[in-house]
Amino acid sequence: KTRTWTSEQHTERQPKSTGKKAIITVSCVAWAFVISVTPMTIRILLQINQVFIDPCFKIVSIEALFLNSISNPLIYTITNQRFRNFMYNICSELTRLCRGR
Repeated sequence: KTRTWTSEQHTERQPKSTGKKAIITVSCVAWAFVISVTPMTIRILLQINQVFIDPCFKIVSIEALFLNSISNPLIYTITNQRFRNFMYNICSELTRLCRGR
């Protein structure tokens, strides 16, 4: 991190790459949302127009919504070192508790 000192206060500036990483993370989360919501949107439009919907597509449209909830932590774990460390600590603690140590 680049530090800038002033007489009044101490501020820290993030490296320029942090902004780029944030854009990548937000883009991935947004695309995951669009991908997971699209099947349900199509299903609703078909139902409004009273078009036959295959039962498998009904299941897929619901499951895709649940996948969005799973995708966000995965995206953050892949793109953010602090979140990755946080998740590692949680998993380590849960493993330790389950083993009774």
